[in-house]
Amino acid sequence: MRTRPSPELLQWIGLFAAPVAWTVQLLLGFGASVAACSDGGRSIGLETWQIVVTVAAAAVALAGQTVAAVSWRATRGHDETDAPPAGRIRFFADAALVANTIFIVLILLGGITAAHHTPCRQS
Repeated sequence: MRTRPSPELLQWIGLFAAPVAWTVQLLLGFGASVAACSDGGRSIGLETWQIVVTVAAAAVALAGQTVAAVSWRATRGHDETDAPPAGRIRFFADAALVANTIFIVLILLGGITAAHHTPCRQS
């Protein structure tokens, strides 16, 4: 028999999936850029790495947005001012829906610009 995840777990996944995905995208993108500009890293396809990291981060952020929407829908009929846990879950679901939208835009903008950036030239 399959059990459903608790609403409390869903609230945290929905809240933290997109920011963590964005952070990982920034770190991996920076590492790929440094590796591509090093003497031994000329064979690395930087655009390919940036696209793969961006797609993976966007997928995680969209999954977080979906989980936040499920959590928000599960607390239908409740308000942020209701007693815990329903009020808390509703509050975090509202915050996650807004924040995840912003992080999805950040992930896409960062990935698109990084894929078109020429990193290894003098300024």
